[in-house]
Amino acid sequence: MTEKQRAYHERQKGTIRLSIRKRQLNICKNCGKTFETGGRTYVPRDRELCKDCIHLARYRTGAKAKELYPLDAAYFAGLLDGEGSIFFYRRRDAVALRVSMSNCDIDLLNWCKEITEVGAIVWKSRHDDKHRPGGIWQINAEAAETLLIQIVPYLKVKKIQAQMGIEFQRKLRNPVDKANRSWQYQWLKKMKELNQRGPKVIVNRND
Repeated sequence: MTEKQRAYHERQKGTIRLSIRKRQLNICKNCGKTFETGGRTYVPRDRELCKDCIHLARYRTGAKAKELYPLDAAYFAGLLDGEGSIFFYRRRDAVALRVSMSNCDIDLLNWCKEITEVGAIVWKSRHDDKHRPGGIWQINAEAAETLLIQIVPYLKVKKIQAQMGIEFQRKLRNPVDKANRSWQYQWLKKMKELNQRGPKVIVNRND
């Protein structure tokens, strides 16, 4: 160690660095639990969620649908109004967005996958001679959101469901909303009501 380095270390001995030692208590905005931040906890003082809720709030960025030509977007909207579904489903203890298209024409389902460059096709063999074999093309989360944003201006029957799905996925990017399961379950229930056959149900998405 050089003389300069030794002198520096001597000057540092006994130095009180209050900015490192200072800690504070925060209240988790999801569960209400008190947790410690700052100091040597390596937890930023402005963190809004406790350790357990941080785990619930993890957001994984997924695949995005390819940008469609207006004519393809309009045609896709017509297909979705007639043959498709927009819904929420339970994934473990959380809720997720899904868009699906059911059809007996494999070429049509392949077109959905090729034109959007996302999704998977599940082909079902027939269990009854009276029924034709068919399949389902489906996408989830951000892939579903980025498709809905493009086709929502052309939708007629499922416009409200599409708007709700877009808003739902945007809320999930907020860590506090992502960790909170109660509103997700409420939206799941509202979407089921919208998708029920029969008279239209008016849903207030601000709840």
